[in-house]
Amino acid sequence: MENLEELQLKVEELLYKNDVDVLLQAAEKLKYEKIEELKEKSRGQIINLVRRWLQEIVEGIESPTAKNQLLNDVVLTLGGSPELSPVNEKGELSKLQQEYEQLKSQQEKQLLEMQAKIDKLEIGVNDKSAKVKVNSSENASVIEVPSSTRALLRRDFKISGQIGEPGQAEKLTYISLNHQIESGLKRKYTEDEIVDAVIRAISPHTSLRSYIETMPELGLPQLRKILRIHYCEKTASELYQQLTTMCQKPKESVQQFLLRIMDARNKVVFASKEADTDFNYGSQLIQNTFLKALETGIRDEYLTT
Repeated sequence: MENLEELQLKVEELLYKNDVDVLLQAAEKLKYEKIEELKEKSRGQIINLVRRWLQEIVEGIESPTAKNQLLNDVVLTLGGSPELSPVNEKGELSKLQQEYEQLKSQQEKQLLEMQAKIDKLEIGVNDKSAKVKVNSSENASVIEVPSSTRALLRRDFKISGQIGEPGQAEKLTYISLNHQIESGLKRKYTEDEIVDAVIRAISPHTSLRSYIETMPELGLPQLRKILRIHYCEKTASELYQQLTTMCQKPKESVQQFLLRIMDARNKVVFASKEADTDFNYGSQLIQNTFLKALETGIRDEYLTT
């Protein structure tokens, strides 16, 4: 039985691959109720409506076996095959995947080492602050600082750099800002602390800061969405579709293409964490799409053994 996420990925690919006539024929075979209204929509609207309709049906089915069977039927109806093709891991592609895993492992190791140093320094600072020696002519006593007070000694989370207008020189980029937000979450800062830090990093007297500061109960997912719109970045669905169709440019090296497609994958991950996303892209689904796009996007001359 195929993994449900793999079948969802295959359905996504076939929806974006087929033209309007094929999509309408498939919707009719799948018993889409409002088929006449669907015929008046554009191709993009048809894809979104059919995808949401299928998602609602799948979510309403409790049995994994039944979900698997339904998605297999959808794949066959859209002109695909229920059998997934094995990934061709040879030649330059295999080498790139190994280099990618090595790079990922090295980065994780460096982050862990850096975090260990930070934790060690914070423990030292907290220990020194927790015990205050009071000297007197008669004796010396040690005052223990309560644990609730000790928590206040932790450094506030801060965003390095300033958020200005998109493309403005010496201002934070969208990717850099998201990286710092993810770093704060990994370091166990609360979402409220991160939201406050982001607001403080926005240039004062701007419409963006004024708008955000007047919003009641602003959460991190909603803030992510506002920031994406401010930076004129695409939605999760648009970024995901872009990822599925990426390919190496004629004058682009393999390394440049790898970095570009990794950046696109990260943008999908960031956008998927926003509030009110159109489709729930899981991390495994995004990773599978990334690997498939990497395999199909590299020019043929780099796939020879």
